[in-house]
Amino acid sequence: MLAFVSIGIEFRIGALKEAGWRPVAVFASATVANLALGLALASLLFAGFTLT
Repeated sequence: MLAFVSIGIEFRIGALKEAGWRPVAVFASATVANLALGLALASLLFAGFTLT
């Protein structure tokens, strides 16, 4: 959790505006791809898992 807090501390909107929209789009698309892959993998791994 401390690592995510540290990332948030280093975040500056001015630097984001300076970098432009392209790095933001690449990061967003990579995040969506990772989420989709993670969901697919979790669905395969836990397909037969039931709580009784």
